[in-house]
This record gives sequence, C-alpha cells and structure tokens, in this order.
Amino acid sequence: MTRIILFSDLDGTFLDHHHYMPGPALDAWKMLEARGIPLVFCSSKTFAEQTALQNELGMRQPFILENGSAIALPRGYFPPASYSADQVSGSWDLVVLSHADRSGLLALIAQYPGLRGFSQVGKDALAAATGLTGAALDRARERWFTETLLYPDEEAGVAPLREPFLRAGWRFSRGGRFFTLQSAAADKGKALTRLRDMFQQKYPDARLHTVAVGDSPNDAPMLAAADTACQVQSYDGRWADLGVADPIRIEAPGPAGFSELVRRMLSPL
Repeated sequence: MTRIILFSDLDGTFLDHHHYMPGPALDAWKMLEARGIPLVFCSSKTFAEQTALQNELGMRQPFILENGSAIALPRGYFPPASYSADQVSGSWDLVVLSHADRSGLLALIAQYPGLRGFSQVGKDALAAATGLTGAALDRARERWFTETLLYPDEEAGVAPLREPFLRAGWRFSRGGRFFTLQSAAADKGKALTRLRDMFQQKYPDARLHTVAVGDSPNDAPMLAAADTACQVQSYDGRWADLGVADPIRIEAPGPAGFSELVRRMLSPL
C-alpha cells in the first residue's frame, strides 16, 4: 500500500502572498483530510503562528517551523519510540534540528548596522512591511531559532554577509518576501527527511511517497528531498529559480496553485 504525505510551504503557497488567507486551499485541505492524506506545513513561520493557523483550520498535524529549525508533533500522533522530544509546549512535542543559539545570532546581527530583524524594529514598521497587526504580528515575532530580516531585502545587500555569517554557523535563506538567518545545520529538506522516518514507523507496512510544494528559494531543500517536487507560480506570475531539477510546475499562484496540485494528486485515486 502506498501512502502519500504532502509537505507544503505556507506564505505564497497554501496562503495568499498578500492577505495570508487559504482561500481555495481550505477546500483542498478538506479533500486531503477525507482521503486520510497528511498535510505537513513546512514554513519559516513560528510555532505560535502555525498552531494558531491549525486551530483556525480545525486540524492537528505535525509541522515544520522556522525553515526546518524544529518539528512540532501533536503528542500521541507518532509511536513514542519514533522520536525523542527536545522540548515540549503544551500538548506538542518538539524535535529540534537547529544547532545554534539564537541569542548569539541576535548579538551577531547587532554588529551590522545595515541588518534589521523582526525583533529589532518597531511594530508600526513591521506592520507596514508585512500587513500583520495585533496578535498576528506578535506571533510572527515570537521566534525561537531564527531571525527574519526586514532589512536588507535584496540579494545585493545580503551577498557580502553570507561568508562571515556562515563561518559563525548561520546562513541566509530567501522566502517569498524576506531573508531569514537560520542555523547552517538545518533546512526544510532535512526536516522533511526526519519526519518521513517518523511516518514510516507510524505506517511500517506502507510504501511512503512524499510530495512537496513551494514557491520560493527557501523551499528548494524540501523539494529536493521529496519523491515528487512541485512549484507554484509566484504571485506576480513569475517562476522563482529554485535550483531543483525539473519540478512539476503548477501554472497558478498561491492557494489556487495548491488546490490545482491537490486536484491532480487525487484524480487517479
């Protein structure tokens, strides 16, 4: 028996780039749920953001947070022997894949006047740049392992900093809007592989087939690690250069593209 597991980016894929709403992706998720296909969010979003989203959607699934820095698992979802929790938060167990100290990252960022992370700018500036307000804005700033940068927002500003940060154990990754500084030891692909091993222990007699979908460069490791890699269009109709060999391109952006992918996945089932 083959079991499909779908790994999806959030912003610009499952969620609309501008308004952070699932739109047609919500019905697609319900179709997956009806077929018993797990949907694993794999995003730069924080634990607080993703648990809030799951509560809104009425779902309780494992997810990957802060670009592969950790995996959050609903307690009891997997056999206890399939993992060892590094942290707990309420009814969630966390398996941490990041091997760097965020406090050290913030101290390093402070040495570069041109860098401004989400935690370093005022709420008004962050709200203007992200469109987030209130509790949603607070959840976006509640980072445990990484720092998303408001400035710089172009490769030209990041390029000269890549090498010194890498020497210190950090690397830049590019999402749909912003760069994020994260542990060089962690990425979405490594998190997908670790989680796939847990699913195999949950379903020992099944042949697993992983599908991953995203839209931006920080999704590349996830797509490369999956059995089937899919890419939705950017909101402006362009295709981001992911450096992944021959992904299946879905000619629609965001939730519309996600929904089309699910329709294709389920059509032969």
